Amino acid sequence: MSKGNGKDDSPLMVYDQHTPTYEEVKSFIGGWLEAVTLPNGDKMILDEEGKLKGLAPNFFATVIWHEYFGPTDTIVGPVAIIREKVRGEDW
Repeated sequence: MSKGNGKDDSPLMVYDQHTPTYEEVKSFIGGWLEAVTLPNGDKMILDEEGKLKGLAPNFFATVIWHEYFGPTDTIVGPVAIIREKVRGEDW
């Protein structure tokens, strides 16, 4: 599933049916990968240098971030969420 709310928003990909490969996620994100484990066990993968690159805000990922960590950050660029149930050992 991929979501975005228009040209000013970056996409969010949710992997909940299969474990993605590193190459699959890297291709979607497009930069150096940064992984954050969410309190529910899911992994949020984002571009480590997204803000330095001036990437567009990611509305959906920011909502998820705020839900778990409060309004402490704005997430930018494409984001992948890998659900705990399909993560595998590599993630």
